[in-house]
Amino acid sequence: MLSVDEKLKILQPLLGTRKVMGLRGMYYMKKDFRDKSRIENHIDLLISRLAKKGIDEEIILPPPEADKCKGDIDIGKVEYLGIERQSFELKLKDINRHMGIFGSTGSGKTTFARNLIHQLHKRKIPFLVFDWEKSYRSWHC
Repeated sequence: MLSVDEKLKILQPLLGTRKVMGLRGMYYMKKDFRDKSRIENHIDLLISRLAKKGIDEEIILPPPEADKCKGDIDIGKVEYLGIERQSFELKLKDINRHMGIFGSTGSGKTTFARNLIHQLHKRKIPFLVFDWEKSYRSWHC
């Protein structure tokens, strides 16, 4: 079971810091257990309305700040609880490093890699792909 603070961390990107801090203040200012319980029930209701899946079904990490997602190569969108937030871009200076793409089956590794390759190809930036599964052999940028 999540604490009130953990629940508010989930809501912060959706409601904003000001509203979440207001809810937190209201909760911790109350002395009576019933008042605290009503506020926590309201927080649970907000989570159930705003979160597509149950909070107990998955690990929910806060999304990166918008300014941390700026770069030169657009590679996708940041999504939080089913809501699209902003573009996610890589900086060209970071492309020159080794990288690996990891994830479970169906998580979007190939889609991500193809989008990245397409963006590199458009900018005439050389790249190398090792393709044991033959996913890229018939694909053209």
